[in-house]
Amino acid sequence: MSQEPAAPLAAPDKRMNRTQFQRFVLLAVGGAPLAWDLGFNLGAFQNISFEHTFFVIAATSGLVLALLVLGAQGRDLFELKRRDKVLLAIPLLWLLGTLGLAFLIGRQHLLFSIVQIVGGLLVFVFWLPYGVMILFRILQPDTKRLARGQRWQLVGIMLTIGVLGFLVGYNHPLFLTCEEFQLSGYDPPANCIPLESFSPQ
Repeated sequence: MSQEPAAPLAAPDKRMNRTQFQRFVLLAVGGAPLAWDLGFNLGAFQNISFEHTFFVIAATSGLVLALLVLGAQGRDLFELKRRDKVLLAIPLLWLLGTLGLAFLIGRQHLLFSIVQIVGGLLVFVFWLPYGVMILFRILQPDTKRLARGQRWQLVGIMLTIGVLGFLVGYNHPLFLTCEEFQLSGYDPPANCIPLESFSPQ
């Protein structure tokens, strides 16, 4: 008696479920304003303001210290690996390394400048998306982790938003006047356009 061939297995559904979709959107929406702000500041002022730098360092330090206090219990509860503690401490290590180099070799040394620039790029370009995902995993422990491809998609979204912010900041005379920078609490860039230049002669 011949047996009928078994039906082929259905391909796994790679679509996100509702929880994963909400998490992806929340991460994208939550990280976009910061990515835009960083990009805009780089474009308009060619630097990242100290408020952003110290905010990241302070938030990271609080998170690392909280995980150290919780110990293995916190690591198991939030499904964190030992390497996560090390990676989360990168901004703090960058700060301590900068302070140590300034004390040992001085601020005028080439190595000091390299550590500042490379460390800043590492923190704000590569570490920030990772840190946001770890924080979200802690605050939303019941949600599933994003797949690797989705994480790269999220990084791509943040980089796209950052580039758009940079382009708007670099071309700020098309969008903003000197007075608008001042009203927002910023020192106007050197090439800003005063409002009076738009007045009819």
